[in-house]
Amino acid sequence: MTKDRTPILIEGPFESDYSLAAVNRNLTRALHQLGEAVAIHQRDNTTAIPFSGTFAQQYPELASHTVPTPADAKATIHSRCIYPPYCDSMWAPVRGVHCFAWEESTFPARYVRSFNHGLELITVVSGYVRQALRDSGVTVPIEVSGNGADHILEPDPQPYPQYQPGPFTFVHVSSCFPRKGVDALVEAYCAEFNRSDGVRLLIKTFPNPHNNVEAVIRESAARYPHHAPIELIWEPLSAAQMRFLLEYADCLVSPSRGEGFGLPVAEAMLLGCPVIATIHSGQADTCSPDWCWPVDFTLQPARSHLSQAGSLWAEPSIASLRGQMRKILSTPRAEIERRATLARRHIADRFTWKKVAQRHLDLWNRFLEQRAPIPRSVAPRQVRHIGFVSTWNTRCGIAEYTRYVIDHLGDDLRYTLFAAETGDRVRPDGEEVLRCWLSTNELEKSWDEAGALRRAIVARKVDLVWVQFNFGFFAPEALEYLIDEVHRAGLPIFVTLHTTNNERFLRLAAALRKADLTIVHRERDVRLLTAERVERVMLQEHGILAPRFPGKAASPRVRPLGFTVASFGFFLDKKGIHELLVSFAAALHIRPGLRLKLLTSLYPIPESSQYAASCLKLARDLGIASHLTISTEFLDEAAVLDELHSSDLIVLPYVESTESASGAIRLPLASGTPILCSNVSLFDEFAGAVHRYPVGDRIALANAIVQLAAGPEKLHQFSARQREIVEQFSWPRVCRRFREIIHESLESGSGTGEKEAIRRVVGAG
Repeated sequence: MTKDRTPILIEGPFESDYSLAAVNRNLTRALHQLGEAVAIHQRDNTTAIPFSGTFAQQYPELASHTVPTPADAKATIHSRCIYPPYCDSMWAPVRGVHCFAWEESTFPARYVRSFNHGLELITVVSGYVRQALRDSGVTVPIEVSGNGADHILEPDPQPYPQYQPGPFTFVHVSSCFPRKGVDALVEAYCAEFNRSDGVRLLIKTFPNPHNNVEAVIRESAARYPHHAPIELIWEPLSAAQMRFLLEYADCLVSPSRGEGFGLPVAEAMLLGCPVIATIHSGQADTCSPDWCWPVDFTLQPARSHLSQAGSLWAEPSIASLRGQMRKILSTPRAEIERRATLARRHIADRFTWKKVAQRHLDLWNRFLEQRAPIPRSVAPRQVRHIGFVSTWNTRCGIAEYTRYVIDHLGDDLRYTLFAAETGDRVRPDGEEVLRCWLSTNELEKSWDEAGALRRAIVARKVDLVWVQFNFGFFAPEALEYLIDEVHRAGLPIFVTLHTTNNERFLRLAAALRKADLTIVHRERDVRLLTAERVERVMLQEHGILAPRFPGKAASPRVRPLGFTVASFGFFLDKKGIHELLVSFAAALHIRPGLRLKLLTSLYPIPESSQYAASCLKLARDLGIASHLTISTEFLDEAAVLDELHSSDLIVLPYVESTESASGAIRLPLASGTPILCSNVSLFDEFAGAVHRYPVGDRIALANAIVQLAAGPEKLHQFSARQREIVEQFSWPRVCRRFREIIHESLESGSGTGEKEAIRRVVGAG
């Protein structure tokens, strides 16, 4: 951009100590120093805030750039850094968000919609943030700009009264939100150091509703009464005092569970302060084991006030944190200085405000040049050809999963189904189906089947291969061969892993290290794979059909008769139908009006028919046959939803499961009918949306049925959350994420297995 062009409008907070205000100030100053015309408008959340009378005194170089309203700027670029990240009332032809940060792996759907409809480009502070937005369905162009850290060098260091020179000083600087890991830090510090160790911990923080650091310290002090000193600094520090704190500290400790960038870490490195950190999320862009002291971690469900279902963060290892804090005490000064030099050079080379501003200018110029001939919003996409490897058109959960994905991927993708041979088809195959391999557990036969599959894939000339994998399809060694051959043909390959519970899991992990992307359904599976160095992993829960049923209002009266209990799934012993019949018979003695509806289709194996026959005999022996209706047909989802919606309670009495996610619970959720399920781990992702009882406990199941049939208040306790989940995991939303990842992968280059567009390093460190 040039000075003769209309200004760039930067909007957001500017005057406060809030980190977003510092970002806006420093980016504006750097743009101005590069010769760009800029205008600034101050806004906090939804409200415009006039600049105070002291702003010109504090920031004279910015004062002349203020505008009373965004429209007054007459800008070409309108970019905003604000939280919440609203996109309303943006006036320029090009609307963007700059230096955006997000600290967890999932971005809220309401903001995804806002970004996709209100913005044309986004810059983010780290690769982690970019991937979180992409994985959550943001389709707007996203570039990584980083943050600047060199503002910490501007003031001369200034001591503050509370600081007294003394022992080896660990420093932690944060809001002390739960994701900052201060609880882990205090626990590790108190457990590792006592008063004779000659150390102290300074925690610089500020009061906020999520800050309970004083309670954390009290709890640790009760367990470790002789712990080394801890000092809290609550009052604001000037920039000069913050520089003093970081420059004179012996070590900064940041065991963060999630960061968009991690500015205190970058500032400390630029000042030569050694850093102990979790090398995860935004901190992975600034930290390296070459110059930091890394803290081991595992991925766990996020538990912050902003967390979305399925969102992950890093849980720091207390033992590792203790070890690194102890280790740095004995590290020779020469080694500390060597690492500090590497760290300083890394930050100075990449994370200055001048470089950040130049990245924005390059992006804006490139966007404006590309935008002129054809707007991005109407640019046609090339239709891509996706090859799915799966069961298909059979009584199989994976076949149905594949069908749901294909049905919702959109018109800009076409597909071929490389399906397993089978004689048990639910409906006729279409022209897109090519049956070309046999399921087998035998290694030698697996090689042959993988070879036949490879030849079919090459002949059909697809653009990307997507394997729906189960251990019963073919051996892990054959999958690795297939991945190698697909890459040799120049194609990317995705693998959806539908279970990890198998003795050959470690061999499978070796194959998945070569895939371009592995998609799993549970946080546990992400942790298992990253522990085995499978880096490109995406967590995506099963999708859910979202029919437009009217809400099930709680009845004002308790109905003494006519309460219908339904169950849904295959007739297999692990589904717990036998246990349900026994419990239902017991509940029937207390509530004679109960009805039981089993939508339990036969699975195409002899054991399923045998189990169904034994359950029918049990129903007769228990004397409940007149209260029971059974459908063993493989019904389509519309018929299943109608049957479930017309019921009062759905029971999923599983006694065990090796699956990573249950497709069987998705239709019950979509029906809007309350659900009661056993507490097998398979259903843990829906805690808070379903009723639970102890697995295998027939008395507890009978009591739960009776209690839920007794009145609407308890029955509908979780109905609101159930509706939220159906909306959150609707198939159109899930497949938007898949569609963007497919296009991004194909647009960034072909299948080398190294494309950064789908790389999501979730287990480094």
